[in-house]
Amino acid sequence: MKSTIHDVARLAGVSPGTVSRVIHNRPYIKQETKQRVLEAIEKLDYRPHAVASRLGSGKTHVIGLLAPDFQEPYYVEISDAIIETAKKPGYSLLVTTTQGDKSHLPDFLRSGNMDGLLVITPYYIEEELSIISKQKIPCVLINYSAEGQNFSSIYCDQFKVGYLATQYLIDLGYTRIGVCTSDTKSPSPMKRFQGCLQALTDAKLDVKGNHIRDMSQKLRKNPIKEMRDWIREGDLPEAIFVFSDDIALYVMEVLKDANYKVPEDISIIGCGNMRVAEQTVPPLTTIDQHTYQMGTQSVEMLLRLINTDEQSEYKAQVIEPRVVVRESCRKI
Repeated sequence: MKSTIHDVARLAGVSPGTVSRVIHNRPYIKQETKQRVLEAIEKLDYRPHAVASRLGSGKTHVIGLLAPDFQEPYYVEISDAIIETAKKPGYSLLVTTTQGDKSHLPDFLRSGNMDGLLVITPYYIEEELSIISKQKIPCVLINYSAEGQNFSSIYCDQFKVGYLATQYLIDLGYTRIGVCTSDTKSPSPMKRFQGCLQALTDAKLDVKGNHIRDMSQKLRKNPIKEMRDWIREGDLPEAIFVFSDDIALYVMEVLKDANYKVPEDISIIGCGNMRVAEQTVPPLTTIDQHTYQMGTQSVEMLLRLINTDEQSEYKAQVIEPRVVVRESCRKI
């Protein structure tokens, strides 16, 4: 016979109402009480009836997730963190991409099938954000500063990302520094680029136009071709900051094919601290944006909005970047 909520309540020494509040992640429950209930649920293998649970709470226990695509390592890592974190309190994810045709988005946002919404790098759906605002769906924007907008957000300071990477190369003794950018028409890469320029300006170093290369795959750039063209033209810098680890991998491979050694001939620093960064030869020095942490904390922030009245207070949580030193840069 299946266990009931009353069985759980008796074993935990609480009321059925308290069990229900723990299941639905309600606030203001003592941690000790919550732990007793969770242990009783596990011991009895209690599985609340999904429909009854939703009717009782008025919640769907579903979180919506919007992202540009789910192929790039950056989006995959954030999504993995979101899925793992949401699973623990019993939430499922309703996922869609904004790549290509976006005609499905209004229906997705108006469906009423979700308790809240997470949006990764949402600058590409500014019109759709007005729908979210009108629907009053609790929403957290990820890696996007929601300045002047009625949304909570969590993001890594992209200006500091650019400044930190460039300053690291300057501190190693480099004066001829190149930058491989990605889509600078979008806010995050643009702020990152501004940080690079500021670090160079503060160090009184020249900014050479030939040392700034757009390698945005979103703009149909081919990083391999762009890097080969750069080598063919000559005038390579002594060190390069590449805006993403996956593009840094292409850059390093092309340099290797052209008989350049990293870091002996050219130092390379990437961005993102993706898993691939540890697998390059040599292992890639990079900027950690705490991607997994961003995904985890975005869910925690959203659940607070869903389960309390905090949606009246829009909050921004800023994550500080850090340099992860490996072997692709050397001091001169």
